[in-house]
Amino acid sequence: MLAIDQFKANDRYGHPAGDEALRAFAAIVRACLRKEDLPARYGGEEFAIHLRGLDREAAIEVAERIRSRLEASILPLGPGVTGRLTASIGVAAAPTDGADRISLLRVADEALYLAKAGGRNCVATTDGVVVRDETEPFAAAS
Repeated sequence: MLAIDQFKANDRYGHPAGDEALRAFAAIVRACLRKEDLPARYGGEEFAIHLRGLDREAAIEVAERIRSRLEASILPLGPGVTGRLTASIGVAAAPTDGADRISLLRVADEALYLAKAGGRNCVATTDGVVVRDETEPFAAAS
């Protein structure tokens, strides 16, 4: 489960900047996934990705790849203004965290809340924050 950090903060740059941020986010996520992986919007600025056949460690590696590529990307927000996206990510894996999709979504959502509470721009499981970075979320850099 992924959430774009502080996404509502981009309102000051207008809807075109938000649209560009979502397009960039989608492109980065797609580039980090296999053909068989299934990304989906879960609501607002939250997304879920089904990584069939991956164990927890492999899912954490995919999550960190997405997180690090997001924070490294520079987005145009308006004339002469750029910014960066970061994401908080919660990871759950079968069978450790549950056997069915509903249970896995619930656990991934709990882990996502831990990532947000842990300062954002990190990957977490329900055991705690696994990967952390200190970059400021959706920071504008003119």
